[in-house]
Amino acid sequence: MIDLSPNRAPADLVEAIYAARREDRPDLQPQVERLTQHSSPTVREEAAALLLVRWHCVDFREEARRLLIEDLDAGVRARVALGLAMISSRNEQLADAILLAEVFGATDSAPHLKCACFEALRWMVGRPTTVELDDTDSAAVSLLVQEIAHR
Repeated sequence: MIDLSPNRAPADLVEAIYAARREDRPDLQPQVERLTQHSSPTVREEAAALLLVRWHCVDFREEARRLLIEDLDAGVRARVALGLAMISSRNEQLADAILLAEVFGATDSAPHLKCACFEALRWMVGRPTTVELDDTDSAAVSLLVQEIAHR
């Protein structure tokens, strides 16, 4: 039995999230979604990754957008950026791309968050790659958003 009770220790919750991933248990989505509000950034990050990257929960999109903007941990936000790109539908891509560009351009965005936003945009245009911060700039981000807009 997979116990995703939020009062468990963070390390135990991470292991439970991994178990839900290994056993492919999307029936646990409501419990995993609650963990995206957990006090531990590691728990929030792993829960969001399971929902977005592994299970492709498109109904989690609005919450993912909120986490990308509001979560206090840059690691959570970076993981959500990549996950958002994976679930973004054709109709939502421009809005999601604009949000990713805004987060990229924010002065308080950590370098690895900026890289994740750039990589997410590249994923959305069908050219996934891993980048270093000096491989990115605002002009390149704008070009990616324009490419998405003109599809």
